[in-house]
Amino acid sequence: MNYGAARIVERINEDRFLDACIDLNAPDPLLAGGDGDGPLWMFAGALVDVMNGRKYYGVREVDANGVVVEITGDDFSASGFVAGFKFTARARQYLPNIDEGEARGQRITRRKVKKATVHVRDATEFEFQGRTFAGYKANDPGEADPPLWSGAFSGPVPWPDYDPETIWEKSVPGPCTVLEIAGSVTV
Repeated sequence: MNYGAARIVERINEDRFLDACIDLNAPDPLLAGGDGDGPLWMFAGALVDVMNGRKYYGVREVDANGVVVEITGDDFSASGFVAGFKFTARARQYLPNIDEGEARGQRITRRKVKKATVHVRDATEFEFQGRTFAGYKANDPGEADPPLWSGAFSGPVPWPDYDPETIWEKSVPGPCTVLEIAGSVTV
């Protein structure tokens, strides 16, 4: 899309985990800037997130020419490196009230979550109930893509509340399919 001198392009791709994602070494020709401009010319002076596959490299600065400023140890010359902006995905489960019936003070008594569980498939690092389930296991070299986790994971239960909830959050870019969030409540 063209808006005067500004262009906006967004592609939906399930293999990309950053917003406004652009290939560093094979940018889309529709996004070409002027002579001497790098692939990220539109983000000059901004901070972007860099990934290759499922591996997240963190935040890097974009110089005035639209090129990612590499830090010691970086080598973004291989294909597959992308830059964009990370975002945080959240899912909250509001646990319903019990069915109507004989009054037992349900709405004037705080309810407690007995158990909180999230079932995920093919997930890298995520948080559930404030507990981090890391992408790498102990002694992993950290050089390859982080492993994918699948299964049911339990988190700490929240304090009693009138409207208790369970919270899943993904702030590190990468894949994750949430199949179910479950919780049981006492009255």
